[in-house]
Amino acid sequence: AYIERSPDLLLWDRGTYIHRDHVSIPFGAIAEIEHNIISRLEGDIPYLSVSGIFEQYKEKLLKKNIPNESALYTCLRESNNPALRYPDYPYVIKSEKVAQRLPLPLVLEKFVLEQEGVVKLEQIRKYAVEQLCTNEAVFTANHFPNTPNILPVSRGEYIHIQQIGLQKD
Repeated sequence: AYIERSPDLLLWDRGTYIHRDHVSIPFGAIAEIEHNIISRLEGDIPYLSVSGIFEQYKEKLLKKNIPNESALYTCLRESNNPALRYPDYPYVIKSEKVAQRLPLPLVLEKFVLEQEGVVKLEQIRKYAVEQLCTNEAVFTANHFPNTPNILPVSRGEYIHIQQIGLQKD
């Protein structure tokens, strides 16, 4: 518990910390990534996952000795851009959004409901992976199976229960 609170240690990977004197944060590259995140969050995207952002900039980040998404998240937090908040790993939200972050399965449910009809799994996957920058494996194994109130219509097609006149209990 002390390690997590130490101001001299930075989370660099799951369960791995590094002393800040041994890290050179590439603030130029981080500023470019922050600009990308801020522009993505201008629309109706509630938040982004650093997972997809890391994948998008992976080659550049590896050259700058940022080895993984945990290290990127730490660098973003250290940059302390006032336009962004980091409520819980791996999510980034705009600092003006004061509401509590909805769990991803509820964000996916809202997306399906807003489509007003049958939605292909590929549309839901694209929204989660390409727009929210969620890790695709985590989406497939965890987020999508836990999305409430959607029913399969046929193979790879889903509908929200409200679209067919059913109500939640």
